Amino acid sequence: MNAILVAVCCFALGDYAALTSQLSIYLAIIVFLGGVLGALTSHYFVQREKAFTLSCLIMILSAGFFSGWQAKTARQKVLKILYKQERTLWGEIVPGTVKLRKHGYLTFTMFWQETSYKIKVILSKWPNNRKVPFYGKVIFKGVVEPANGFANPGLPSQEQKSMATNTLGEVRATAQHSRIGPGRKDAWYYGAILSKRLQKLLTRNMSAQDSALLAGMVLGEKNSIAQDVLKEFSATGIIHLLAVSGTHVALLMGFVLFLLGSLGIKAKGSLLPVGLFLVGYVIICGPRPSILRATFIGLALLAGKAFERQEDTTAVWSGTLLFLLAIRPCWILDIGFQLSFLATGGLLWFYEPIKSLLEKVLPTALSGLLAVSLAAQLPMVPLLVHHFHQLSLISPLANLIVVPLLSLVLTATMSGLLISLGLPLIGKLFLLPATQVLGGALTIIKFLGGLSYGNCSVGSTPNILWLFYYVFLAAVFNFWPLDGFALKRRQYLACCCAGLFVLGAGWNYFAPRPFTVYFLDVGQGDCALVLTPDGHSIMVDTGGLSGDFDTGEKIVLS
Repeated sequence: MNAILVAVCCFALGDYAALTSQLSIYLAIIVFLGGVLGALTSHYFVQREKAFTLSCLIMILSAGFFSGWQAKTARQKVLKILYKQERTLWGEIVPGTVKLRKHGYLTFTMFWQETSYKIKVILSKWPNNRKVPFYGKVIFKGVVEPANGFANPGLPSQEQKSMATNTLGEVRATAQHSRIGPGRKDAWYYGAILSKRLQKLLTRNMSAQDSALLAGMVLGEKNSIAQDVLKEFSATGIIHLLAVSGTHVALLMGFVLFLLGSLGIKAKGSLLPVGLFLVGYVIICGPRPSILRATFIGLALLAGKAFERQEDTTAVWSGTLLFLLAIRPCWILDIGFQLSFLATGGLLWFYEPIKSLLEKVLPTALSGLLAVSLAAQLPMVPLLVHHFHQLSLISPLANLIVVPLLSLVLTATMSGLLISLGLPLIGKLFLLPATQVLGGALTIIKFLGGLSYGNCSVGSTPNILWLFYYVFLAAVFNFWPLDGFALKRRQYLACCCAGLFVLGAGWNYFAPRPFTVYFLDVGQGDCALVLTPDGHSIMVDTGGLSGDFDTGEKIVLS
């Protein structure tokens, strides 16, 4: 199924290129026509099959470009009409997004009724005696502005983040000039209600820190997690556990299949109950790209098992990626979407070879756990460095020790929450042990995250080096397009790529630099970063914003 994988990756690459670059649509048309011409004339070439395949890939690349360009163009048309003009806006409050901030500010996300986009709304002067709505229809006058961001090198583009979340921008208005009335109670409303109820169950049965962390791990509600906990998870390379994704879906499927199996229901009969259960979980957590990916892949594999079909995990992975991008092309810009698919792909393609290699020197159980961590991390390294400028050296060890513990915590918490909906006292018997294991896991995470050389900062890295990196992986693991190469040729290619990567990274780090001054956007003040040729850095005025927003950590350091 390498052909399917490559075709879908070409589509995704074209989609990403259209959304992030300023290339003209005419270039895509030229590329597409070139692919058509190549396909029609492929019989004139000596290697007809290869020429035809290349032409088809070019056309698929163009199809992805058209998909992304269409999504971007539709958004830009709405923005031209909307921005900088006061108008009456109405729509539905997204349940669960309403928050009452300090100084009487009420914020929420609204589905704009006239379009399929969302808008962040900030209402000032919210009266203390006025009830905070959980959902409903809202109407007010305001001016839509681009979402606030800081235009600095090394920070994610605010425009791309807004596109990934299908958000146009934000509107500021006053509470007295807005009207909020009853809205429709759809599936997402009841999902948000149930999510709030489950969060209250966690709060009643454990400390504030533990309940906030488990609400993020199980329900995807990460807003209340303490910043120092997020730093420790990030430093140890296990922050992926805070995203509701494959681990959670696998545990839920295992739990439901165990219950159904104990009742004598086989795989084919369990397909519908498991599917409904997972759909309910998606509704509770919200349609996040990572959980949608995990749900589709899990159901596809379960369906294959139910109908006794031989599974092709690469085809399932590719089909899920293509389906989600067809629904919403802008999801390719979501960092969680990118990391989720790369981690899953790494497990599918690299787990078995790494495990076979480790079993020669380690026990089987230990080699399996370590292989899972390494297989998931290897394809993600370039994106982790690109987005976060950090590389966790302690990540394999942290995953080896902590992931089994947190898997137990997730299993106990999910079981406890489900049982607590009907039998609160019995559910509490699961939730209390979960907090004890979580406390031990957090102690280990804090220790590993505090190691001096466990995490290193990585500066801007030329993209060509990451191309060498991926070619190196393809050569080492005998992956497409190098799977037809002889062993010696792949070994030679791997050594060349490794050498070029080391030389390029060394030159990028040690090369002489000119005297440079960066002027940074920090909200207030004129922040200047001076870099001298002999390697010194001088910071003049870090700026500052009101409240507890740390400009040094959130802006300058990034």
